[in-house]
Amino acid sequence: MSVVGKIIGYVPKIFNYGTRLVKASPYIIFHDAAKGGVDAARTVTRAANQSWRSVFKDMLKNGMSGIEKSVAATKAAEGGFLKAAWKSISEIPSILRVSSKWGAARAFAAAKAAGKTAMAARLAGVLGGAKGFFKGIGKKMPLIGNILLVAFELPNIFKATKEQGIIQGGKEVVKAGARLTAASIASAVGTAIAGPIGGIVGFIAGDWLASKVVGKSYSEQKAEKEQQAAEDMARLQELTQQQGMVAQTPVHHNVVTNPFQPLYPYGYNNPSLNPYSNDIMMQSMRFDMMA
Repeated sequence: MSVVGKIIGYVPKIFNYGTRLVKASPYIIFHDAAKGGVDAARTVTRAANQSWRSVFKDMLKNGMSGIEKSVAATKAAEGGFLKAAWKSISEIPSILRVSSKWGAARAFAAAKAAGKTAMAARLAGVLGGAKGFFKGIGKKMPLIGNILLVAFELPNIFKATKEQGIIQGGKEVVKAGARLTAASIASAVGTAIAGPIGGIVGFIAGDWLASKVVGKSYSEQKAEKEQQAAEDMARLQELTQQQGMVAQTPVHHNVVTNPFQPLYPYGYNNPSLNPYSNDIMMQSMRFDMMA
């Protein structure tokens, strides 16, 4: 089979995965469906003589099935997307608070057990609390990052809709959704590999990669156009000023100076010694025309 034939053969599969991913995207963005997909994909093990390409396909299948199972479980337990999203969002403050307290208490106890002073133990507790806080962010990173990203994207969507209409606004919604979904999945993968820090790194990487695929937002494109227009105007003004300066510079045509003038200060440049000072025809004659 030719390369083109293979690519065409993949189109239905890509469309199938894409459709299923779009349906599950709200639960990926605002809940933990991405984690369910990653956990399911990790159950795949390589069999003897199995190619890595086949392993990757199995991981995609299991991952998509895991996402859909997580969505179904969430619907059954929470009763719908809005309730599930609100519960997940409302859990953020308590998770951050508990993680911070647990980190501070653990670090303080470890410092006291090591025989450190009270001041050093309190400082260790503060640092431990900060560490626990960031661990809490890592645990809810997809959701926290998505909320922040939505907050940044909403003004862009409103601007695009207001200035270019509902179609452009819909395009921006699709772009934002693709970035949020990719960031959530990448964050879940990063968390599975390297814990909370991996989740943060994965979120940033997923958002960056998705932005390269879907392109820049309407606001970014508009800002670039305005900057380019300002630079073009500045160059035009600079060119106009240069042309104006050239136009104001006096131009002398057919002016030939006497090459012997430095040797003869009392030569014909002195009107009193020039016998042709009153001769109109001689004065109008060029120096280089005189034999």
